[in-house]
Amino acid sequence: MNRMGRTGKKKELETKSGPFPREMADLGDPLDPAPEGRGGDPTLQDVLLAISASLVTLEGKIDALASDFTVLRDDHRRLAERVNATDKQLEELRSEIKDNIKTTLQMEKRIQILELRADAENRSRRNNIRSERRKKVNRSRTSRMGSPSPSEILKERQKAMEAPASFGSPDPDSYKPTQEEPELSGSELESDLSRSPDKVGPSVTPGTSDCIT
Repeated sequence: MNRMGRTGKKKELETKSGPFPREMADLGDPLDPAPEGRGGDPTLQDVLLAISASLVTLEGKIDALASDFTVLRDDHRRLAERVNATDKQLEELRSEIKDNIKTTLQMEKRIQILELRADAENRSRRNNIRSERRKKVNRSRTSRMGSPSPSEILKERQKAMEAPASFGSPDPDSYKPTQEEPELSGSELESDLSRSPDKVGPSVTPGTSDCIT
């Protein structure tokens, strides 16, 4: 090993691998783990190894951080895609809501129009029913006021046949003229009867009972 002599003269510095430069004599032999006279201080090689080890650990941490960053970036991208998808869904829902509002307004207008039409139709039907009822009533009235039925004719004939027997002949003394009708004498009555025999009433044949022929 390289050492100083007792006489104080410097010997030539040599190492196992060859001559060692003088300016690097204080650093010691890099291959010697603990040179004499230094008390076990770390050599440059040890420092470099420690630095390289720390660099390796830092590189591992950086790689881990990079992987975490990539994971976070992927998560962020996925979240952004979800947000975009939700935005699109919201836009579609908004458009659907607008369309539904328009359709509901149109349906309300149609319902109002249909209700008005139904009311008008109901009114016209009611009016038609009323008019038909009035027509039926008028027809029934006109039929009653018009030509009588055969049963009514028979009833009228029976009443006419039964009237003289029940009530008897009219009393000529009970007749009294009205204010408009002038009172006539006997000769005037006979002349009137001779002039209009058809207007007097039914003819009575002599020798028979009082009956209407």
